[in-house]
Amino acid sequence: EQPIHEAWSEAADGLSTALAGARTFTASSEHGLSYMNENVFNAGDYRRPVVLMAVSRTLGTTRLPATVLTVAAPILTVGVLVLIAYGELVWAGVCLAFTSLFDMLDGALARAQGDTSRRGAFLDSTLDRYCEALVFFGLMLYYQRVAPGSTELLLVYAACAGSLITSYARARAEGLGFDGKVGLL
Repeated sequence: EQPIHEAWSEAADGLSTALAGARTFTASSEHGLSYMNENVFNAGDYRRPVVLMAVSRTLGTTRLPATVLTVAAPILTVGVLVLIAYGELVWAGVCLAFTSLFDMLDGALARAQGDTSRRGAFLDSTLDRYCEALVFFGLMLYYQRVAPGSTELLLVYAACAGSLITSYARARAEGLGFDGKVGLL
């Protein structure tokens, strides 16, 4: 056992030991004694990239509420919708990637600040579905403009319905006591 004093060493050691299958502990002033992979947001089993962990830890030192990031995502996604609708697909893709950072960071920020809640998780999941629907709506507007009555419109609608029903079916299955993370969904 060796003490780990620096965040980057902690992340590197947590990643390497978790890959080897060992349990690694850390004691920090914020969290006390806990599994290191909890402190580095499971970087060892690749649930979160190490870069995301570093960014969320840095943001965690600020007073920025995670809800601000959660609510910013759909607001920015409206801009993506407009870009898609006007056929600026490359810029829409770039903006969507940027907007997705907000969705990736809000939960990580809440964990870094020790401010997680079921209400926040529910708000995040709900607004994520709205973001998906906004992107699909932008695609529908685009195809209605460039190819009215085309098959693409139906395909976008089917993709949107499939995307939303997958989330619903998983939540409903878990609410009934089934494992909603297997199968076609």
